[in-house]
Amino acid sequence: MTIEERKAIWREARSPSMKYHHFLGSIPPSVRLTFEPLSYENGMYLYDMFKEDSNPYVDERFKTAEEAEDYLACMLEYACFSQKRAAFDWLIKCQTTNEYIGVFHVHDLSKQVFGGDNLKVTLGYAFSKSFRKKGFANETLQHFSKIIFEKTNKTKLLVYTDKNNKDSIRLMERLSWQRVDEKYVYSEQYAYFELWK
Repeated sequence: MTIEERKAIWREARSPSMKYHHFLGSIPPSVRLTFEPLSYENGMYLYDMFKEDSNPYVDERFKTAEEAEDYLACMLEYACFSQKRAAFDWLIKCQTTNEYIGVFHVHDLSKQVFGGDNLKVTLGYAFSKSFRKKGFANETLQHFSKIIFEKTNKTKLLVYTDKNNKDSIRLMERLSWQRVDEKYVYSEQYAYFELWK
């Protein structure tokens, strides 16, 4: 299946009432990193970064060209139009080398509010193998957290990771996010962390 066919499938899945909305706009650089919104021009770097990555915690869709294309078409033709579960991704570049080194997800951006508890977003990230354990995930999480709280009405951030992913769990603990597994009953597989504004 071609990328154009994949685009068409995801466009057809959209309701006519769904309108594109950009959540954060341009993201300024952090100390060592720059951030590019995911696009058809840069999207296949997801595959380039992760195609030979054996890490079980990296999204399997990034490891084959076909699935990476489908993920890209889904994100750009459907997810960024959703009013209930909108999602946006940014590719992460190292300022010193101008190399793509990872991806950052800002997902579950519901515009529906129940009380105030639904004013949350779910964050996620993945870095290519040679750029792990260098503080880039820490820098990216802190940078996006600050921007989201400053630029939006969102009051809660959520990160979840496999309970066997000790590196991510240690990172969230170092950042002093609160572990709240008991609040999320979707799966016993994951550890859940919240940060409140």
